[in-house]
Amino acid sequence: MKYIDKSDLSKLTRSKLYNGDMLFTYVGTIGRVAVIEENDKYYLAPNVALIRVDKKIINPEYMRYFFQTNIFRETQINRLLQASSMKNIPMEKIRKFVLQVPSLEEQERIVTVLRHFDVLCNDLSVGLPAEIEARQKQYEYYRNKLLSFKELQK
Repeated sequence: MKYIDKSDLSKLTRSKLYNGDMLFTYVGTIGRVAVIEENDKYYLAPNVALIRVDKKIINPEYMRYFFQTNIFRETQINRLLQASSMKNIPMEKIRKFVLQVPSLEEQERIVTVLRHFDVLCNDLSVGLPAEIEARQKQYEYYRNKLLSFKELQK
């Protein structure tokens, strides 16, 4: 991220980003993606493709997750890579990406499940305490099982 002075903002109308826009790096570290979550805050930088979809057809968060899959990397990104001084994918090839697009309801279900896993795996305030609690319960269960002796027979 780079700070842009407000006096320069009026010159950047073509690169203005909106809620739901997806960014895709196509030079260097190819295939990194992000979805913009706020209007009037971000602008497009060099070596980053803007992918703007019809939200009546594609949920931008679904697309972000899809672009991060191994299948997408193997079938789309790796086969389109060009090597010069830096690996890259030309814009005309990015425009030819093929996506698997289920119904919006199914996309939302997938996003909800993956978001939940993201929180558990990446949010230390949620995932780590939950994991510690689960391990504590597991420990207590096995401790009680191991130390619950039946009466010794005389």
